Amino acid sequence: AGWLGGLLSLVITILCFQMALSYHAQEMYTALKPTIDSWGYYQYLPACIGTHRFTELPWAHWLENGNHLDLFTIGVALLQAPFFLLGCALAWITGAPMDGYSEPFAIAIMLGTAVYLGIGCNLLYHALRRSFGAWPAAISVAAIVFCTNLWFYSAHDFGMSHAYSFFLCAMLVYLTLRMRQEPTAARLFGLLLVSAWIVLVRQPNGMVVLFPLCYGARSFAQVRARFRWLLHFRKATLLGVAAAFAIWLPQLLYWHLVTGEWVTYTYGHKDEHFDWAHPQFAGVLFSPRNGWFLYTPLMLPVMYALLWMAWRKIDGARTVLLIWALVWWCYASWWCWFLGGAFGYRGFIEHYAFLSIPLAWCVQSVWSRGWPARIPLLALLCLLGFVNFQLTGIFEWKWSSDHWTANELWNLVGSLF
Repeated sequence: AGWLGGLLSLVITILCFQMALSYHAQEMYTALKPTIDSWGYYQYLPACIGTHRFTELPWAHWLENGNHLDLFTIGVALLQAPFFLLGCALAWITGAPMDGYSEPFAIAIMLGTAVYLGIGCNLLYHALRRSFGAWPAAISVAAIVFCTNLWFYSAHDFGMSHAYSFFLCAMLVYLTLRMRQEPTAARLFGLLLVSAWIVLVRQPNGMVVLFPLCYGARSFAQVRARFRWLLHFRKATLLGVAAAFAIWLPQLLYWHLVTGEWVTYTYGHKDEHFDWAHPQFAGVLFSPRNGWFLYTPLMLPVMYALLWMAWRKIDGARTVLLIWALVWWCYASWWCWFLGGAFGYRGFIEHYAFLSIPLAWCVQSVWSRGWPARIPLLALLCLLGFVNFQLTGIFEWKWSSDHWTANELWNLVGSLF
């Protein structure tokens, strides 16, 4: 059933690219510098062609030494680089400004985001179908894309890191499950490189390394056996570490150039911090200010299934739950716990790759009962997808303000019908 995953990923890629063009049709020249975080991820690339100086990037924090420090790391820019080069070629052919921001560059980066999303979906489909079957896997992947805010951060706010992190986490899931079935040097190399890249894109995601270490392991002895992969495939380990260092080297050089330090906590320069003793656990999940369950209700049955699976010690569920709980605590402790200016709770988006496992378990449980159960499931997913698409199209920044209430959100959703 490999064709089903390929077809699904192709449809998702084309639809995402087309919708991104539609959303930004009237603002192509400003689509890549909307004075939000996505500019911070991207601006390294225009600096490479002389649009900016690396010590004077425009979307950055000013330091006492006069330099501008980009708070965001270079991982997204490295993934965007092939499509940035495509943008350079298109700008040269069409005569558009070669500044990194003109319409050809915007189109190329939109295409890149759509391609990475499609590849991530294909990897995730093949990871799931071996355990849950082709159709439950395909439906689960489609639900993650169309019924959650992953769609917003792929087609609408395409420059943010989340679609790229989702692609990397999907690859981590795929490589981990395949490595469990048949350990190979190539897969170990991939795990090392992907893990390093995930952290480079977004440092709070470093806890996802627990997935290849612990997923499906029922004892510490089995976890130690995973470490023995590093010794068994020594050449792959050395190459993986070297490749991980190579992708991190530009970041280390940039930090040293701007701050004089090889490693720095960028947000600390703005006094942005974690308050680990006073996390806003309930707010992250239920607040009208981007509360996860309010804007992504699909995850309510998914989390119920995950808790049930963990209680019953179903293979890998406790690892997924542990990773999600650590992420929850991390974001709940952040000074801006609601992640202002966001559509839904964007901090969990890349972790949908891991949560696809309990989602696929739910879908398979319903799918196995025949069409009397399948039809309500598909109808519910279509309804959630409709609401998600409509909210994406009318998104407003005020949804993150402290004046936005649950009643206003409820009335807004009601108006869609």
